[in-house]
Amino acid sequence: MRERPASSSRYARKVRQKRLARVTYNFFDLFRQERYFLLWLVVLILVAYLVTLWPNLSWRLQLARWFGCLLASYAVLANDSIQTLGVFITANMHRATWWAMWMFIAVVFVGTTIYSWVYYGNISHNRLSVEGLCENPEHIGFLQLLSPIALIVLTHLRMPVSTTFLLLSTFTTNTQTLQTILEKSCLGYVLALPTAFLVWYVGITLMGPQNGITPGPFWTVLQWLSSGLLWALWLGQDGANIAVILPREQDLSVLLGFIGIITLGLGGLFYTKGSKLQELVEEKSGTTDIREATWVNLVYIAILMYMHTKDTIPISTTWAFIGLLGGRELAKAVAETPAKHTKPLFKSLFLIARDLFYVCMGLLVSIILAYCANPNFKAY
Repeated sequence: MRERPASSSRYARKVRQKRLARVTYNFFDLFRQERYFLLWLVVLILVAYLVTLWPNLSWRLQLARWFGCLLASYAVLANDSIQTLGVFITANMHRATWWAMWMFIAVVFVGTTIYSWVYYGNISHNRLSVEGLCENPEHIGFLQLLSPIALIVLTHLRMPVSTTFLLLSTFTTNTQTLQTILEKSCLGYVLALPTAFLVWYVGITLMGPQNGITPGPFWTVLQWLSSGLLWALWLGQDGANIAVILPREQDLSVLLGFIGIITLGLGGLFYTKGSKLQELVEEKSGTTDIREATWVNLVYIAILMYMHTKDTIPISTTWAFIGLLGGRELAKAVAETPAKHTKPLFKSLFLIARDLFYVCMGLLVSIILAYCANPNFKAY
């Protein structure tokens, strides 16, 4: 057998060493860039383990509930905020100060939450009254607190996922309820995508592109009002994702604690101009135009109002939102691109497929966590 020359072996070793050095450098560079997030993640996991370490202590349940509420509030606001506040922030970041937007959204939040607490007797707009979610969580384990931490990681990776499945699945006592939530959420996607495509295709065909035309002050007022209404409707759905860890009968102290946590979280969100997922809104064409942002709000309001009045089953608003953005992006690519240029069309199809892949991955993570943390899934 012919032996390989020594020079060739030395060259192969050098290539492998360079590749190993490059991989090692990339790993340590990534660790250096993300060291603060990783440290924060380790602290959260350690605290979650400690507050669930002694299940027989009476005060431990209350501590776990409020720590879980804090985690869920941060995770839900960071991930789901792009649906309502993301477009609002993008369209107004150069027109208004962060604290003015924060005060407006905080007032809407406080009013909506107090209305739910007075009218329904809870802060979840009665979304947790369905079978499988109406029972008080009498035990909160480490894996259940791991769900919002996993949501924080997915948000950091810029993945829009369903917070509804990820958080409700670990506390439900009836898996049939989750199947109903999934069916209703898929209906929201199926409804949103063609509706958005039709609205924007007809709008562009009739009015043409609005680039270069300065919007009047009417659009600013309408955009703020529509953002407030959309935010209130979103709270009527996704507020249950945070409240699921709290008692179903909520006194004044629970109301005030909930309002305080969310209000402070909103302040941080506006101060940093959105979460990591803000890029998913900004990469869509025209979202900085206040007229486009207003139309996104109005169409999303119509979809959520229909789903809101359908029944009290919670819905994953993420599915409806990515369907809305996907249908809008597809309509703009079809209406504004000449017939011979297919690149914008393929780009819009790629964005639709990628966002749908992300929410499906989030659903898979939800099922895995629910199976590990929720004994009802193992029985199923």
